[in-house]
Amino acid sequence: MTLSARDFHNLTKHRRGRRLGGRMDPANRPLPFKVYSGLELLPFDRMWDSLDEPATEALAGRGPVGRSRPARADVERICHFSNGVLRWREVPWLPGGRMAFRAAPCTGALYHIELYLACAALEGLPAGLYHFCARDSGFRRLRPGDWRAPLVEAAANEPAVADAPAVLVVTSTFWRNAWKYGSRAYRHTYWDGGVVIANALAATHALDLPATVVIGFVDAEVNRLIDVDPEAEVAIAMIALGSGGPAPPALPAPKGLGLPTEPLSPFEEPFPVIPAAHAGTSLGDAGQVLAWRSTGDATSLAGSVRSSRGHGGGRSLEGAIIGRRSTRRFAMTPITEAELIDLLDCALAPVRSDTGIGPGTVHLAVNGIVGLDPGTYRVDGDRITLIRRWPEADIRASAMQMSLGQELAADAAANVCFLADLDSVLGRMGDRGWRAAHMGAAIAAGRLEVAAQALGLGATGLTFFDDEVTELFDLEGTSTAVTYLAAVGAPALRLARI
Repeated sequence: MTLSARDFHNLTKHRRGRRLGGRMDPANRPLPFKVYSGLELLPFDRMWDSLDEPATEALAGRGPVGRSRPARADVERICHFSNGVLRWREVPWLPGGRMAFRAAPCTGALYHIELYLACAALEGLPAGLYHFCARDSGFRRLRPGDWRAPLVEAAANEPAVADAPAVLVVTSTFWRNAWKYGSRAYRHTYWDGGVVIANALAATHALDLPATVVIGFVDAEVNRLIDVDPEAEVAIAMIALGSGGPAPPALPAPKGLGLPTEPLSPFEEPFPVIPAAHAGTSLGDAGQVLAWRSTGDATSLAGSVRSSRGHGGGRSLEGAIIGRRSTRRFAMTPITEAELIDLLDCALAPVRSDTGIGPGTVHLAVNGIVGLDPGTYRVDGDRITLIRRWPEADIRASAMQMSLGQELAADAAANVCFLADLDSVLGRMGDRGWRAAHMGAAIAAGRLEVAAQALGLGATGLTFFDDEVTELFDLEGTSTAVTYLAAVGAPALRLARI
């Protein structure tokens, strides 16, 4: 069964009186890790040099990169600071008895994103196909030898993949998120995958290595290499790491591995809409990949917002990632227009990709920004353009209503809404364009959230009533779709420190 992107999007809208979700049986809560049973763990050293580049520089990818070949310590840090566990808390009622806090946020803290690594021989790491186990902080080798060739073929010889000594494969395990969110979890596949990728790109830049996001590939070929069941887990993106890698050897088609993994929960509830939507947005052969890629421009459509006070200030990238928290309460105190511009400047910087991955159009519901009247705005390149002034109480109330009644949206200084014109996206890029639109928005939002931490602010992603967001910006009756919503402002704790 397949389902078009437009049909899936319409089926999974939150509306008044209809909010999608799973049953959330506590006894059946999924394990938030994929763990291969019986395979030797190659533990991370963790005695790494710090990622001390200023977070704002690394997130925006400013400046050239000078290295070409990653070493083992590099790929370890990229995995750890994008999808690794930073700290634990004892929580007896969770599977395993403790809560893991990861480097990147995830809807519901269900952590359904996984990373695999295919590499040539790197300094300190033999050639192989590896799985990064976040729970155990290490790699497990699934296939010995250099298995980059199937990824190059699946990507229709995309130059960045062909030239890379190492390639990360990003996947989502559907059930781990659908337990709470039901069929809408397929949107979260790209939201949560995008924020992990945002961290990975920033870490790669801090390590002075080039990286390219690739979302055009033959889905079945990548899934076959990592040996996942596409009804349960799928590849959603690749990240080509480095350049100047040796030509990968020709290999026979990969055989199934049949490797056991620890069970996620006593039983998995099916949500057939999810694999149907994934099948409907998949590419079946190299010709389709090339045709799809030709619809993009290999660059982001985003431009830089005005730089208000220069860059290089704030926390280091490592400090910002380690210190990041999803803000649970805003202080209802204004932030400055300059601070907002700094956040947007990081978020909207171009993404190096195989086709145009950008944030779409960016709109703001401004509650409390010094220098901007309360109201709705649109980000136009280097300008923030007023759409309509609102009484502050009204814009705060409307922001809360559009975000399923969450007070965070009312208390925030601003709500940053990423939007896409579905008619334009699907008309130009086909159903695969739906993935690109959500991934591009999520990468921008992931950068926004880490930049907020670096600059002493707070940010968090929010869920929403789809149509009420577009109505807020006077876009009802159009084909505009919401691809991400984030609230930013001064966290309540910041006042306590002053």
